[in-house]
Amino acid sequence: MRWYVIVVKALETALILAPIVYGLCLYGWDVQSMMVPSYKSPGMGFSVGDAEPVLFEDLTVINVSVTNTGECPITVTDFQAPVLYRGNKIGEAYLRYPVSIPSGETAYLIIVVELSNATLSDVVELPGRVRVKLMGLLVEAPLNITVSIWNIPEDMRGR
Repeated sequence: MRWYVIVVKALETALILAPIVYGLCLYGWDVQSMMVPSYKSPGMGFSVGDAEPVLFEDLTVINVSVTNTGECPITVTDFQAPVLYRGNKIGEAYLRYPVSIPSGETAYLIIVVELSNATLSDVVELPGRVRVKLMGLLVEAPLNITVSIWNIPEDMRGR
């Protein structure tokens, strides 16, 4: 046999065994953990920042900053909540339109507030639930907002 045939066979053997040896080294020479597939689901999370009431296109709205702390983009699709003043329902609040938030970024939710008493100027609570779309799944979570609503004169409201 010629010497180059021996060299080629040695290289073939090294090319076959090198990835296997490398994989075993990565998994601490544990064949079972190397052969069993593992999956880590992406993390989902968001944090709610400041809630600021503003007048927007003749509507009383609350701008709520939301930061996506998860590993993949999310879309806030819905928010519904009663508006409570000292435990009594005085109106409704809802998300004006869905908002997409890329991973690691902050966006603002525009929550429309419809009060039955337009002269209220005090702290109100919005104990609601938010729906978030994540990788095709719809997730529902509680979102409680406490904000101070001030008295907006009728001539500024445009109604």
